[in-house]
Amino acid sequence: MCQQHNSSSDNTLKKRPNLDEFLSSLLKAKCELVVFTASTQEYADPLINQIEGNKKYFSKRLYRQHTVLINNSYVKDLTKLGRELNKIIIVDNEKSSFCLQQKNGILIKPFFGEEKGFNLDMALDNLSVILLKIIKNPFQDIRKELEIYKDEIEKKES
Repeated sequence: MCQQHNSSSDNTLKKRPNLDEFLSSLLKAKCELVVFTASTQEYADPLINQIEGNKKYFSKRLYRQHTVLINNSYVKDLTKLGRELNKIIIVDNEKSSFCLQQKNGILIKPFFGEEKGFNLDMALDNLSVILLKIIKNPFQDIRKELEIYKDEIEKKES
């Protein structure tokens, strides 16, 4: 949901449009937010700290050491969260990242922070609407809710 930019004098993070609003809206809806990255902790922590700033969005951080290596890909095994799988949604730009629990996953288009079209990126706005719809309804299994909205999610992402 972010892209790091490096230059000789600059190490800045380009946040995806409306990232703060997206995270805040999910927190207000009483969602637990967890970062699960295939990056190393040494690389990821400074970036996550930039995202959070003086806010505390994420209750937990998982890194490369928490993934499973399958066919040379770092796969995020949601059982590592210690939560019930029927209550977890993973949002990732790599489908292989959640191949162990595909029904829990939402594929989001990659974000590279490019200036051209930056303000036109509506991925988080669109995703927020759908996620808030899903969590407003009482559910027994979030995976069944995701299946209902799968077409809508994919249509908005294309």
